[in-house]
Amino acid sequence: MSRKALIKSDSGLLEFDAWSFCRTKQELKAGVTDAYHEWQFPRLSDEPLLQSFTLNDWAISGSQNKRNECVLAFRGQLNAVFSCAHCGKPVSEQIEIHRNLLLRLSEQDAEAYDQENLDDYTDVVSCPGSINLAEWFEDELMLSLPMLPRHEECEDNPDSGLIEIYRSAPVEADEDQPVGETVRPFAGLGDLIKSTKK
Repeated sequence: MSRKALIKSDSGLLEFDAWSFCRTKQELKAGVTDAYHEWQFPRLSDEPLLQSFTLNDWAISGSQNKRNECVLAFRGQLNAVFSCAHCGKPVSEQIEIHRNLLLRLSEQDAEAYDQENLDDYTDVVSCPGSINLAEWFEDELMLSLPMLPRHEECEDNPDSGLIEIYRSAPVEADEDQPVGETVRPFAGLGDLIKSTKK
């Protein structure tokens, strides 16, 4: 099966057949001229402390392990510039992306899977059908980000700086926020950093 046969949407990787991709042991990687590789990561771009980033040497590969289970692997190098959570000045980090997703057909199947023998780089996930590959890749990139990026010299003062100002600020309830929606505790930190630079 060809790579393009795995992608049903004209807009890119919105309906990606991860199961067939793994069973046929295919790979997508950087440096290959293909319109499907023009990634868009809107949620990553909205991270409050992340100023800029580039994704290098990325690869997504499919395979089957010794138990014939499908495994979707994400690799790459994220070169990112953050606002230091202590002083607000830029701090650069090079983050290695290394994550294996073992596919199961349902949430129940994924939750019941015995993960005792899995390594730290492997997670079990539900994949009942086609997926948005760009969103899955973006999830892995976001999970790799440090919660509070700091300069090494700022680590000597862990109890002061912008993060402490933000923690001490009163939190106003948002009546428009849907019940059960994920709360991002540092969502306002980016605005705080900007205000200190004026």
